[in-house]
Amino acid sequence: MLLTEGVRESGELLEAKHTRLLRQGEKNCWIEIVVDEGKNRHIRRMFATLEIEVLRLVRVAIGEVKLGELSRGEVRDPYTPRSEEIGNEQAKVN
Repeated sequence: MLLTEGVRESGELLEAKHTRLLRQGEKNCWIEIVVDEGKNRHIRRMFATLEIEVLRLVRVAIGEVKLGELSRGEVRDPYTPRSEEIGNEQAKVN
């Protein structure tokens, strides 16, 4: 996909590490995009270069920290694991 190869916008190379089509409809689709470095409006600028309108972006993780069900403006300590993360870690050990 062109996004993983990178596109130039205002002289800056913008690229995605990984992309995956999650769902496709007649008028729109959902794409999962992983970037190494989130530059200012990185994803929106990549798609604008390709003349594709971005209707909505959802951040699901920052690095290894999964955001889960955090609401807008809500915060939590990233160093305190949630109960489901503790369960996953125990499953890996056993």
